[in-house]
Amino acid sequence: MNCATSSISNKLTSARSRIEAGLARKGDQHLSPALNRYLEELRRFVTAMSRDGEPVFAAPRRQAPAIEEGLEDAGSDPAIDALTGLPSRMVLERQIQDRIESGARFCLLLFDIKELRTVNRHFGKEGGDSVLRQFGHRLVSHVRPRDVVARWGGDEFAVVFDCPREAAASRSHEIAQWMAGRYRFLLRTREWKAGIEATAFVLEHQPGEPFDRFRGRADSLTRRGSEPERVDAR
Repeated sequence: MNCATSSISNKLTSARSRIEAGLARKGDQHLSPALNRYLEELRRFVTAMSRDGEPVFAAPRRQAPAIEEGLEDAGSDPAIDALTGLPSRMVLERQIQDRIESGARFCLLLFDIKELRTVNRHFGKEGGDSVLRQFGHRLVSHVRPRDVVARWGGDEFAVVFDCPREAAASRSHEIAQWMAGRYRFLLRTREWKAGIEATAFVLEHQPGEPFDRFRGRADSLTRRGSEPERVDAR
């Protein structure tokens, strides 16, 4: 598979992830027939490329610009992060508000990618974007299906855990260890590797604490870079 084909495959896979996230959130009945057609095309194209390689993918590659144009609306959904395909911060904040209103006990786990600026400096935005996408996908694979994962902003990701702080802290340590390591991406016809470290912060909601105060504590947590429950993994 050549570099151009790999690049198109990555774009199609990312676009497919965004639409599938929308399907999971809204259901098929809320999406236009056109988007459903594009989703099926993406599935077919990426599957064909993975199975048969360059010869089979030549035709889909010629059609890729038209498909990407048809996906513009899917990427503009404010509930979906356009880069990673994950739910946006807006969705996660709604989840937090719902839990506060119901009196549920929960914790917010914040994951900060420590080396993203270095990646951007050495490899440009394309390299940094690849790391963000991979980090988000890895994070989803290491939590339970019912846990809400979202891109919190910039180089930060967040997960809502419906459990007390002790359990969340233990779990965050494991996840941070799994997230750290080598991330690979294709750039300028070459495969590159970047060592990524992750810092995890655990924030427990206090009974009676209003949403605005909890959100403010979450934002100040990553800015300060210090908290009793902080895990540095490398």
